[in-house]
Amino acid sequence: MILRKLFLLTVCAGLLGWLGLTAPGAQAEGRTPLSVWFVPTANSPDVGDLFTKPNQWNHVRSLVDIVGFGPGQLEPAGGSHTSLFSGLVSVDAFRRIKEWGKDTAIEVPALKEWDCSALRTPAVTVGLMKAVYAAGGTVQFLAMDEPLISALGLNRPICKEGLDAAAAKVAAYAHAVMADPVVLSSGIVPQVIDTEAYPTLTVQQIEAWIAALERHGFKPAGFHLDADVHAIDVTPNGRKRVVGDLQDLQRFLQPEKISFGIMIWSGYDPVSSDEEYYHRTMTWVQTVHNAIGRPDRVVFESWVKRCPNSDRGGCGTIGVPMNLPEDGPVAFSHTKLINDAVAVLGGQ
Repeated sequence: MILRKLFLLTVCAGLLGWLGLTAPGAQAEGRTPLSVWFVPTANSPDVGDLFTKPNQWNHVRSLVDIVGFGPGQLEPAGGSHTSLFSGLVSVDAFRRIKEWGKDTAIEVPALKEWDCSALRTPAVTVGLMKAVYAAGGTVQFLAMDEPLISALGLNRPICKEGLDAAAAKVAAYAHAVMADPVVLSSGIVPQVIDTEAYPTLTVQQIEAWIAALERHGFKPAGFHLDADVHAIDVTPNGRKRVVGDLQDLQRFLQPEKISFGIMIWSGYDPVSSDEEYYHRTMTWVQTVHNAIGRPDRVVFESWVKRCPNSDRGGCGTIGVPMNLPEDGPVAFSHTKLINDAVAVLGGQ
């Protein structure tokens, strides 16, 4: 009986392979471990504890290979978020990341509404990198912040570029940053990742965009999908459509050797509590897992507001979720979320 079951399993696996099909999660076999990219909740009072009390997230820290920061966390002087950067420097955050053997990623502008030409953004990006270098850190990844969305005027109707013209500008931006003398002198030329919004952009637009970037001589090292889960939920057949779209994107990116990352967040903003954020996010994690098993990378990041009132009033300044603790019966923190999401996705 056992030999018969093994025979049937072997035949089924061979048939699936001959048809070019895989069951969810089967494609993970033989691949590199799941990459976990963690952007600490910026406006949480325990950000500093991540670096001064690392024993409070020993397990989750072992799962994370990339620690990321948004532009608002990296304004070294004169910006509206200067205190966030100063706080990171005061706990030696960038040096600690390097000592732990983790990579550092920063979110960067490539083509934005304030620079539709993408001629000023390279200098801005290098300035952010210099701030990290000066604080004792390194930069291994640059995550472009939705350049196609800005180019097409889908957030604000300012740039209104054509897809191909925008691709030429973004490709030139990437080459300018990677060839900058300051970046080259650091000894590490960062990998450039593209992040785009879904379902604001269709899968067909995303694939055409990546192809256009390649035509202009720039192939992103990775692609991160920033899904608006609320928009998916309120769109007729949105949950069914996203499953097929995730599978289509994975099939497109794999032969291109472009890593496929998924932004992991609640998809709802604001939320009333860390617990609400946790449960909404885990629902999205399960959707991703059911669709494609696991992506190449998961990016944990939150910019969600905390509004405890049922009418979403009374919003405070403390971000959601808190970063710590990583475990406990009533913990719904960011690190707890990472631990549980990675377990679902099979990344351990």
